Amino acid sequence: MQVIFVTWRNKRRMFEFSGGNTRTSFLYNLIKYVLKPENIVEYNLDDLETLTLRGIAGLAHLLNTLSPSMSIFLREVRFQYINCNKIIRYVQSSNKDIVIILDHIRSVIMISKCLEDLLRYRLKFIHISHDYSGEFPYTTRMLSPLNKKALNILSKIDPITIVVSLRDKILYEENAKLSKVIVFPNIYPPVNEAFKPIRFPISKNNDELKIVIVKPNIDKKYAENIIKIIKMLQKYSEYSITMEIITSLKNSYVNNIVNINKETSEKVKIKTSDSIPDRIEYIKHLSQNHLGLIELYGGRSSGSNVRRYDYAIASVVPASYHLNVQGESLPHELVFLDIPDLISKIVQLTPNELHKYGIENMIYAYQLYEKHLNNIINELSKIKY
Repeated sequence: MQVIFVTWRNKRRMFEFSGGNTRTSFLYNLIKYVLKPENIVEYNLDDLETLTLRGIAGLAHLLNTLSPSMSIFLREVRFQYINCNKIIRYVQSSNKDIVIILDHIRSVIMISKCLEDLLRYRLKFIHISHDYSGEFPYTTRMLSPLNKKALNILSKIDPITIVVSLRDKILYEENAKLSKVIVFPNIYPPVNEAFKPIRFPISKNNDELKIVIVKPNIDKKYAENIIKIIKMLQKYSEYSITMEIITSLKNSYVNNIVNINKETSEKVKIKTSDSIPDRIEYIKHLSQNHLGLIELYGGRSSGSNVRRYDYAIASVVPASYHLNVQGESLPHELVFLDIPDLISKIVQLTPNELHKYGIENMIYAYQLYEKHLNNIINELSKIKY
C-alpha cells in the first residue's frame, strides 16, 4: 500500500504554531501508524501551485482592505487552480494500492480539476476534517457554489472522513451523504509510538491564580479585551494573579498588554512566552495554570478548538465566549456572555477549586481520547482492497 498526502498549506504554513497543524500532524501520523504504507508521497500547495493560483492569491491580498468579502472569496476559490499532473502521474505509474489523504476541505477542492481522472482508478480516500463551521465559510452568495462543489466531490469519493465532533458527523452525513464518518475530537496528549498517552505529575501553586492565554497572533480587538480583563481582575479579584500570554508573534498589541503591568503589578502580573513546539514540554507548561482563555468575543467557531482540549489534558479549566462553544462538553468550563460576566465567574472560584475542576477535566479528556483512539484504529484497519 502507498499513501499520497495532500495539504492546502504551503511549506511555510506547515510549521506554524496552530491548532490546525496539531490536528493534521497527529492524525496523519496515526493513519501512517495504522496503515503502515510501503511508500509515502506528500504534496503541499507549493508543489502544486500554478501561475493562475499565484495571481488570484496576490489579488486577494491587494483587496484585503478595499473589499474584504471579495478577498475572502478569492482566497478560497484559488484552491481550484492547482496543477494535478504530479498526482495523476504518480497514480498512473504505481502498481500498488493507493490511499489519498486530504487535509481540510480545501484539499478536497484542490482535486476538483483531476477528480474524473482519479475516479478511474481504485483509490481509497481519507479526509481529515478540522471543523465543519470553520471549513465551510461558504454561506455567502458568492461562495455557496464552492460549498456545493466541495460536498459533491466528497459524495463522489465517499472518503473516510475524520471529524471533530458528533455535530460535524451529523452535518457531513446529512449534507454530503457520507457513509464513513468517524469522530476524533481535538484531544492530542503527548503519546508514545503506539499512541498511548504519556502521563506526568500535575503540580500547581494554589497561593495565586494563574491564567494562561495561548494565542499565536493577537490582534487589536483581542488585546483590548485582555486589557479589560486585567483591569477588572485588578479591581475585583481577592487573589494575586499571574497572567501568561503564549504567542508566536510579539507585536505592538502584545506590547500594549505588557505595559499595563506597570499599573496592575500589585495584584496582576503579566508575562509573555514564545510558543513551545515540543508537545510534552508544552502540556507540562500549561499544567502550571488554573484557567485558560480561548476566544473572548463572537465571530468564529472555537467550540472544538484544539486549545480547549489542550487546556483540559493539562488540567486547566477553559473559558470561552458563549457563541463559540460547541462539540463534546467538558465537566468544567467557564462559558461567558461578556467580559464582566467572565470576571464575575472567575472571582467566585478559588485556585483550589479550579485545581480540582482541572483534574476532573483531565481525567475526562484522557478517557474520551482512549475511546475515540480505539474507534479510529478499528475503522482505519478495515481499509482493504
